[in-house]
Amino acid sequence: MFQRVIQRARRAWLRVPAIAQALFKGWRNAPTYPLILQIEHIGRCNLKCVMCVHGRDGRGDVPDMTLEQFTSLLGQFKGANAAPGFDHLCGIVLQGIGEPLLHPQAIPMLRYAHDQGLLTGMVTNLTILTDRTAEELVSLGMDYLTISVDAIDPQTFADIRRGAHFDVLPRVLGNIEKLHAAKLRLGSERPEISVLSLLMKRTLAQIPELVSRLRAIGVQKISFCDVVVSEIPADMRFSDGSRCADETLLGLPKEERMRIMRDIKALDSSDCQVEVPEDWGGISQQYREDAVLTCDDLWDKPFVTVEGIVTPCCYAPAKELLPMGDLNKQSFEEIWFGETYRQLRWQHLTTRGLPHICFHCRQRVKVAARNVLRLGAHGTGLTPRGQVFLGKESTQNNISTSTSFPRRRESRTL
Repeated sequence: MFQRVIQRARRAWLRVPAIAQALFKGWRNAPTYPLILQIEHIGRCNLKCVMCVHGRDGRGDVPDMTLEQFTSLLGQFKGANAAPGFDHLCGIVLQGIGEPLLHPQAIPMLRYAHDQGLLTGMVTNLTILTDRTAEELVSLGMDYLTISVDAIDPQTFADIRRGAHFDVLPRVLGNIEKLHAAKLRLGSERPEISVLSLLMKRTLAQIPELVSRLRAIGVQKISFCDVVVSEIPADMRFSDGSRCADETLLGLPKEERMRIMRDIKALDSSDCQVEVPEDWGGISQQYREDAVLTCDDLWDKPFVTVEGIVTPCCYAPAKELLPMGDLNKQSFEEIWFGETYRQLRWQHLTTRGLPHICFHCRQRVKVAARNVLRLGAHGTGLTPRGQVFLGKESTQNNISTSTSFPRRRESRTL
C-alpha cells in the first residue's frame, strides 16, 4: 500500500510542470468559440445496434427537433442575433443516437445550413437512402457523409447492426453505390463519402476485403476506431454467445496491437485513405505522466442533443452525460461561458477530478501542455494544442480558421 502511494505521488509530481504550463496558457489565452456544431436532430433509429442505447433499453419517446428549433439554434451563430465570436462557426454535423435520414426535414435542415455558408456533414447507417434523396444530398452541396460499416460478412454485420427486417449489409452497400452514382451523374465531387468502422477481434480478418469492397464502390476514406466496453452490461452477447466485452482490442499486448495497426494502415491508397486510431494522436497515450492531455471537442466542437441539452462532445450523447446547459432555458453563449463548462475545462487542464467518461476516453490525446524537461527530444512530436482557455467571455479574438470535420463521429462503446 505504501509503495503504491509513493508511486502515485511521484507520478503526480512529474506532471506538475506540464499542469502549470497548461493553466498558464488557459488563463492567458482569449476564449475560443465553436467551429463545428454537432446536432442530434432526431432520437429515433431503425436499428438496434449492440453498441447503442437503442440495442438495450431504448431512448424513450423523444420528439424530433423541429425545423424552427434548428434554424433558431443556428440563428445564435449566423445572422443579426449571433454573439461576437460565435459567428465564426464553420460547419455542422447531423448525428447522434438517432438515424438522421429518418427525420422528414433532414434535407431542408442541411440546405438551410448550407445557405448560411456552413460546411455540412452527416453520420448515418445509410439503410433508407432513396434515389431522390441521393440526388438531393449531392445537389444541395453537402460536404461530408459518414456511414457506419463494421464488417463485410453479412451475418457478422447483421449481428452488430441489429433490428432490420431486411438484409442490412447489401442495403447499405447498395445505397453507397447509389450515392456514388448520383455524384457521377451530377458531376460533383461532394459529398466526400467516408466510412466509420469499429475495430473488433471478430472482424479483423475481414478488414482487407472490407477496404477493397468499399474502395470499389466509391468510398474515399475509411476510419477505423477503437471500441470501449465500459459503458455496457457485462453480459451483453453476440448471437454465438460470445461476450461483447471480449471484442475490444484495447487489452491486447502493445506489440500485437501495433502490428495490427500497421497491417491495416498498409491498405491505405491514393483513392481511399485508411486511418487507424494512432493517426489522430494515439501515440500521446504513452506520455500521460509527462503531458496534460485534452481533446478537440471540449474547446470547439460541442454537441446538442435532440432535447436541446448541450454536452461537450458526441461521446456524451445523452442529456444525463455531462450536461453543460439547456438551450430551452439559456442561450448558447451563456452555456459556453457558464460555470459547468469552465469546471470541465479546469478538470482537463489540471487532470484532477476528471469525469469517468473523459478519463477513459480515447479522444483525450491532444496535448494541452508537455513537460519538456522530462520528455526532451522524445516529446518533440507532441505539438501542444494552443486553443485552450479558462476565462470568461472576452472582447479579444483567438479564433481558429480550421474547417476540418471530426474524423470519427460515433459512440465507440460496444
